[in-house]
Amino acid sequence: MRIEYRREGGFTGLPLAASVDTSRAGAEGLELEHAVRNAGLLDDVPPPPPPRQHARPDAFVHMITVEDGTRRCDITVADPVPPTLAPLIALLRAAGQRAR
Repeated sequence: MRIEYRREGGFTGLPLAASVDTSRAGAEGLELEHAVRNAGLLDDVPPPPPPRQHARPDAFVHMITVEDGTRRCDITVADPVPPTLAPLIALLRAAGQRAR
């Protein structure tokens, strides 16, 4: 599974990015795959889009692309993130901070 993550916005506007091939990421890769499954991102029926929110000044916007074989999901959400995506975003944010 390949996961691309980008976070933009926030007070400073500094982007944060992570790119993870879960087959090469050991325990972290397994944890990310579990979080993707729990979020339902690669289900046959994709999860409904999060409810539209009013733009908040300095809110983070999270862009996630997940590819697993022929399956692909692209999703963009703004803070506050839906509870189903929060664990995945936390793991990706940590991966991005380690990559700096």
